[in-house]
Amino acid sequence: MLTIYHNVAPRYTPCSPASVSGEIALRVAAEERDAFPHYLDGLCGEREQQRAQTLGLGGIVEERWERADCWIVTDLITGARFVRPFRKDGETREQRIVRLGRLETKYGLPVEAS
Repeated sequence: MLTIYHNVAPRYTPCSPASVSGEIALRVAAEERDAFPHYLDGLCGEREQQRAQTLGLGGIVEERWERADCWIVTDLITGARFVRPFRKDGETREQRIVRLGRLETKYGLPVEAS
């Protein structure tokens, strides 16, 4: 069975991080996209403007498909798709390199930079 999650971590609107329905995730994505230019223009202050310039819109609203060894993530604002590997305790650096290469090949997507 394929499990899909929608996670939001609002940055530019007054909401709390949560796991939500797909419908709510799309609404949050639209609200964040609409609010973002106000932060870039400095309307919310210089500190928030710098934060927006640094953080951008990525990672705010994600659709995550759970697999046995990772998440397949689609950023619902930027459209970026990538593999987010699960943490594996006791794994050596060499084992991790091999595993990440295998995931990239298996799913045909880049592995999220960590």
